[in-house]
Amino acid sequence: MINIIIPMSGASLYETTSDFMYPKILTEVANKTLLEYSQEIFTTLDEPKKIIYVVPKSKLDNLGLKTIIGIISNGEGEIVPLAGMTKGAVCSALMAIDKIDLEQELIIASADHYINDDLQEIVDDFRNKNSDAGVLCFESVHPKWSFVKINSENRVIQASEKIAISRNAIAGLYYFKKGQYFVDAAKNLIRKDNCIDGNFYLSACLNELVLMGKIISHRPLADRVYHNFYDAHAVKAFEAVQVKNGTSLKNVTEEYVKAFNQRSFHKVMDFFDKNSSLTDPNNTLIGIEQIREMLLNLFTNTKELSFVAKNILVENQRSVIEFELKIDEKVLHGVDIIDWSNKGKITSLNAYIY
Repeated sequence: MINIIIPMSGASLYETTSDFMYPKILTEVANKTLLEYSQEIFTTLDEPKKIIYVVPKSKLDNLGLKTIIGIISNGEGEIVPLAGMTKGAVCSALMAIDKIDLEQELIIASADHYINDDLQEIVDDFRNKNSDAGVLCFESVHPKWSFVKINSENRVIQASEKIAISRNAIAGLYYFKKGQYFVDAAKNLIRKDNCIDGNFYLSACLNELVLMGKIISHRPLADRVYHNFYDAHAVKAFEAVQVKNGTSLKNVTEEYVKAFNQRSFHKVMDFFDKNSSLTDPNNTLIGIEQIREMLLNLFTNTKELSFVAKNILVENQRSVIEFELKIDEKVLHGVDIIDWSNKGKITSLNAYIY
């Protein structure tokens, strides 16, 4: 079981300005709130997880966040209500420690960013490196971020808040091999009163872990993987990317239709994720091997086959294809609803015939 804590006490999350009619985390981009985008990465975790949201009680009541969190977490998210604001993410995360097993792994992540990556791969990478803690990094020197310095063995040896000690800026996701490591570091940090403008930052916990002799790894993020919702400019830039991605997804969908129509078996299979599901009126297939067997049989044993898209609609990570399918003497009309992963692979395909 991996424990995940989402501290949501920061005042900036609830800002309303001329650019944000609603509180920032409820601002919509392509019909999804920024809060929803921040939680997408957790859907890529293949193993059991427990997510805890630490939220000011006033925001739960006034903004309906309790209901929203319930929906976006499929009813699995737990909420720790705060009586008021805390002194930063460290203090907010500590409010949830009674909810977790401190001997298990812990992730603490921001609610105002989007990481378009595979969390299972990230966690496995930190495990393979025998990391006691780990951070994701992107390239920047802007003083609004926190930073880490890396030694020749690619280990974190120093962290800094608001001061660029390297080009390795921290994307707001922290991994701890044990929840106890975070608690010990946080307590040391608070004892020393090591705060900035009255707030205790998670980056400072890394320095405490360095002093304890812990192994801290960093994992660079590829370009365009990390999007922070720091201000209105960043949100607008993210919106532009999502619009572009929607166009790109339509192109990918058209390529899938083309490959299927040409019976390019290997090209079609390359579109499917290894854990894909495919459902049509005759089949419910789970996993790429079952899908491979069905499609190989279809392509091999059909004399005449054509697959034509009459219309393609794309929204977020979903494609809807209105199609005409000819299989020998039979002509079928229907709709394919395809869900895509962040890496452009089909995670589920549901075919409806009418």
